[in-house]
Amino acid sequence: MHARRTSRPTYAFLIPLTLSILIAGCALTRHLKDGARSLEQGDPYEAALSFLEVLALNGEHKKGLEGLASAAEPAYKQKLSEAESSEQEKEFERALGSYRELRELLSNLKRFNVLSFETVDVGERIALMRDAAALQHYNSAESAFSRKEWSKAIGRYERALSQRSGFKDSEAKIGAAYYLWAQADEGEGSYRDAADHYLNAVERLDSKGAAAATKRAAEIYEALGNHFLTHDACRKAAADFDRALALSDSPELASKLGEAEACAVTLLKVESLGNDTGGSLPGMALEHAVADAASELIREQSSKYLRLVRSYPELDEAQGRAYLVTGRFTTYLVEEDGPYIEHESTEGVYSYDCTKTRDDGSSYRSTCRGEADVHYKVTRASVSVRLSGSLVLVDARTDEEIEFERFDFVARDEIEFASEFVMNGREIRIEGRNSDEASIAQRVVNLATSSSSLSSVESLLERLVPKVAAEASSLGLEVADQPVLLDDPDALPSF
Repeated sequence: MHARRTSRPTYAFLIPLTLSILIAGCALTRHLKDGARSLEQGDPYEAALSFLEVLALNGEHKKGLEGLASAAEPAYKQKLSEAESSEQEKEFERALGSYRELRELLSNLKRFNVLSFETVDVGERIALMRDAAALQHYNSAESAFSRKEWSKAIGRYERALSQRSGFKDSEAKIGAAYYLWAQADEGEGSYRDAADHYLNAVERLDSKGAAAATKRAAEIYEALGNHFLTHDACRKAAADFDRALALSDSPELASKLGEAEACAVTLLKVESLGNDTGGSLPGMALEHAVADAASELIREQSSKYLRLVRSYPELDEAQGRAYLVTGRFTTYLVEEDGPYIEHESTEGVYSYDCTKTRDDGSSYRSTCRGEADVHYKVTRASVSVRLSGSLVLVDARTDEEIEFERFDFVARDEIEFASEFVMNGREIRIEGRNSDEASIAQRVVNLATSSSSLSSVESLLERLVPKVAAEASSLGLEVADQPVLLDDPDALPSF
């Protein structure tokens, strides 16, 4: 016969539930006190908001409902007075905000059945304030427009539209303001700003005005492209011709873009570094490994205008700029230290079978623990490889040295491990914190499980290849893959 197993009830779930109840109770009390305080201080609107917080936690809370009922009409009158005062002061957006808050208040009063008094038509007031605010912004925009304050005028027209979509002729006026602003930019020599403002005008103007604005923006970008192409700033020229071509399907523009892009291409060759140091890698010369790795980095990171070449004749045929990354390894130094062997010991705890005696004098078999010194051997060794030299970026057309940079990198490896553990005159195996035979300090266990293999010189040298390659690729990219620095002109030939 099996005895029935009974389980004791678990009350763990009650803990978070109890905490939630306590927290909610504290919040209710705080909001009730805040509401009473606001009423005493003559701020019924804030009081109503506090009582609404109470009802948000408990929609049937008696004191919350009573407080909201007592604050309802005074809160309505307070907020209505604020709105009407702002309206009289012609602060229509502020009045609009107050009327919207009043609408929200009345909605909540109705929800909790405490709206027992007559109110104004708040919806109508809101509509009137939106119209008044839109007209106010429009009139301000018109004044700014007449003073040729284009940015301010556009901003005011936009605010009018934010109140009333399609308000009067605000859309057309924004387009006109951008167009006139663009013309002013041209007169001041700010051609790129002018093109941007013409394009901003396009969406706001009628088809005829939009076509004129688009045509003028394209003409400006083409003129900028012509200027940069004349001054061998080919990448900037290509960018502006591309912008112009997006606005016009002129075959002449397409031809100019092709010319600028061909001129913008920069050729770069990464030469194998000179190497008289004797450093080498298995299966590949060190200098070739660095050149290949640097070339791969450049391919991954360069723009479409940088082209890697393999031969010197290709550099000579370049239409645009051409560079050569070269250099030399000057130091290859290997330093080996060790191995050094030291004998150390630590305290170990071991277990063994033993006989113990009970209180009644009888004996029984058990497991006993003992302590003994554990002797072991610690081996330490290290190896490092230093590789240094220099990198040079050369203008392939003039043989002029553009940049010079030195590098010095070290790769190092070291080992420290313990072996040959002996306790009580016999060798023991250490595989973890507690072996089958003894328990010893974790520090010693870590030494026992540490690597005993020192990296080879060749593998350390391989670690340095990406570092030198990164320096070489950076040297090439930072100069060869950059556009010619030339500011926008402040004067252009007539176009």
